[in-house]
Amino acid sequence: MMITPQRIEFSLEPTFDFLSEEYCCLYRDACATVFQSPLWLDHIHRRLAPALKAKQNTITARDSLTRELLAVFPMVIHKTYGVPAIQPADFDVCDYNAVVASSQVLTRLAEDPQLLARLDALLGCGPLLLFRKVRADGFDYSRLFPRCRTQHSDSVSFHCDMDDDLEFWKYESLNRQASRKLEQLFRKLQREFPGSEFVKVEDHDLIVQAIECVRDCRVDRLDDDILRQQPYFDFYKNYALEAIGAGEASMFVVLVDGHVRAALFGLQANGVFHGTLLGGDTEELGRYSLGIQCHFLAAQYWHGQGDRVYSLGPGSPDYKARFRAVGTTMINVTRSHSLIGAGVSALYHASFPFKDRIKSQVRRMRDQRRAA
Repeated sequence: MMITPQRIEFSLEPTFDFLSEEYCCLYRDACATVFQSPLWLDHIHRRLAPALKAKQNTITARDSLTRELLAVFPMVIHKTYGVPAIQPADFDVCDYNAVVASSQVLTRLAEDPQLLARLDALLGCGPLLLFRKVRADGFDYSRLFPRCRTQHSDSVSFHCDMDDDLEFWKYESLNRQASRKLEQLFRKLQREFPGSEFVKVEDHDLIVQAIECVRDCRVDRLDDDILRQQPYFDFYKNYALEAIGAGEASMFVVLVDGHVRAALFGLQANGVFHGTLLGGDTEELGRYSLGIQCHFLAAQYWHGQGDRVYSLGPGSPDYKARFRAVGTTMINVTRSHSLIGAGVSALYHASFPFKDRIKSQVRRMRDQRRAA
């Protein structure tokens, strides 16, 4: 039965439980992504947000008569450019952000001015609303936030579609030469380091070693990597240990001489694995392209499990081009509620044209430093 707009009630629930049965039921039927899954958001709100001095600001929509949960806005208040902003609980660990609700409920909210006004009263309590990383092929969230400003993000998420015939995918859909080169490199690794293997792990100690491997490999290359910060390392470690046991995530590693020398961690749902953390030894074993090997071998593993879509996530398109990956554009939405909010919003949007230039310069300086 369709609920009338008059019965929809918005509330701020700063202690909302993302592991509750009502949220799990809502999420199963919602047009959200794996990055709004119950366990993931529970770890973000209970562990990561407090460590980063963010305040939970979850907004819910319920049936005022039955108290049925209709929608969840998983928001927090966290500073952006020094200004408190209402934004999704993201903290740069989510590939996508979304409101957790069915498409019918989202449409109902967007089409009713009175509902939008009631929602606006809760979202307008800070200087700035910032809703980043919305899939452009999904619901248009600007419909929920009147007077907002939208802009295409500089971040693009990549996925590859796999054919039913794995060999055709490897040698025809992908670059035949590149696929054979990767296979030759891995066989060479196994010849030079007998016993080397690519495996999916569930052992506690190996999971911890894998997260440590990713951190160490990335920190050596990326000066601003989030894993340099202890709260992020702890978040990924604790989530991985629980989610892998629950079957919601997977960890793949390359073992060389019994040690983890490369690792790939990701979330999985609805027949799609989302590669989230990747790191490989580029110093001693760089010639074997262990990071790319992880994606190449993990995609083949999931193909064997019946999956036909493999997500490489957002980031640099350079190595992802080898997988003939398809890009999904993302949208950033902002709305200011004060003069200082308007200033931050203008700065935020204006910075995007320069980000690629800055990133290119940083990569060039890093390559020069390595060559020195």
